[in-house]
Amino acid sequence: MKKTVILKIKLFFVFLLLFNLSGVVNAKSENTDKLINIRTKDLSMIMTVGKDSVVYFQYFGQKIDDATPFQNKQTYRRWDYGTDPHAYLAAGGQNYREPALRVTHSDGDLNTELAYISHRQVRLSDSNIEQTTIKMQDKKLPLIVELTITAYQRENVFTQRVSIQNNEKKSVILHNFYSSYLPVRAKKYYLNSFYGAWAQEMFMEESLLNHGIKTIENKMGVRTTHTENPSFVLALDTPLDENIGNAIGGALAWSGNYKLNFQVDEFNMLSITAGMNPYASEYT
Repeated sequence: MKKTVILKIKLFFVFLLLFNLSGVVNAKSENTDKLINIRTKDLSMIMTVGKDSVVYFQYFGQKIDDATPFQNKQTYRRWDYGTDPHAYLAAGGQNYREPALRVTHSDGDLNTELAYISHRQVRLSDSNIEQTTIKMQDKKLPLIVELTITAYQRENVFTQRVSIQNNEKKSVILHNFYSSYLPVRAKKYYLNSFYGAWAQEMFMEESLLNHGIKTIENKMGVRTTHTENPSFVLALDTPLDENIGNAIGGALAWSGNYKLNFQVDEFNMLSITAGMNPYASEYT
């Protein structure tokens, strides 16, 4: 049974660079077969394809035009401590983090390991917009995942969405199918989130993220933004300050039940998953 699920949920990431950008390097040639460098005016999001055909997420931050050194980057993570960050993290293999994708396959297998097939980068009709689509497939079964990242050059904004296509012989069950996964590296993470009620909807509170998972979610259906809001500002290394520092802003363009997870692992890396709430949302 062939079935395509198009998840048009988008997570917007804005990296606020409140410092001098004079250190941006000049462009050089890249091996585009194994390197994916998604750029805006001031930012880069870099991924590489490993020898195991996995798409690894390498970097998000100040613009890097020549990203070829990332192709030779060595990992120091032991195999029994899980994998390095993936472009889109699935439940299976050596992944021990909260997965963006969790599937029960047509044969009952719970393991999903996504491998690179291809990618393409195109300029849309507005030359300010570049769209990158990364096509991956489970290593065992014909389940296709396409991760689409749209970069708005002048605005320094990235959006993400995912398309899942089932080419297996029978139906599969989707449990987790978040629209976005973003790994972040910093010494400390200060999460600023929003809450409120009628006529006082957007009070902000800041919390230091400790090891484990911090979740912002709502299960109220059509009243999903009544108490919490599916947006955040993440300050890196130091508490949020409007005059100095680095921050990532995110907003989920989805009006139904949502869930945003912020997981700090034992290597002090933060993984952000965001999208439709898995609660009562299994899809066949």
